[in-house]
Amino acid sequence: MRNKNDIVKNRFAEELLRCCRTHFKTIPSNEQFSRDFYLSSKYELKVSREAVRKWFKGETFPDLDYFLHLIEWLKLDISNIFPNKNVSSPNKLPTHIQYLKYEGGEQISNRQIDLLISLLSVIKKTNSLDCLNIKKSVNEENK
Repeated sequence: MRNKNDIVKNRFAEELLRCCRTHFKTIPSNEQFSRDFYLSSKYELKVSREAVRKWFKGETFPDLDYFLHLIEWLKLDISNIFPNKNVSSPNKLPTHIQYLKYEGGEQISNRQIDLLISLLSVIKKTNSLDCLNIKKSVNEENK
C-alpha cells in the first residue's frame, strides 16, 4: 500500500511530464531541463540533473522554492498533484483551499488564493516581510 507522500510524488511526476510535453513539445533531457530551469529562474535556482531525474521518476518532491517556480514557469496544476478525499462527486473539481483543510473554503475565491500564492512568492524573493506594505497592497487588491 502506498502512502500519501508516494501518491503526491507520483502525481507530481505525471503533472511535471505533462507540462514538459506542453512547454518543450517533448520530454527534455535532465541536462536541458536543469539548464532551462536555472535560466527561467533568472539565475536564482540551480537544480542538478540527478534531482530532475528523481522528479521525473516520482522519487522526490521539490523544495517549496523550486515547486513555486515550477508552478509559475510550467503552469503546473496543483489540483492534479494533491489527492483530495473531500470531493464527493467525480464531476466536482476540488478547489485549491481544500488542500489546506480549511473549513471555510467556500468563502475564499480562487483569485484570492492565486493572490496569496503571488504574495508568498514575492515574500520569498525579497526575503523580507514589510507588514505595512503587504497590508496596503492586499487592501488595494480587495477594493
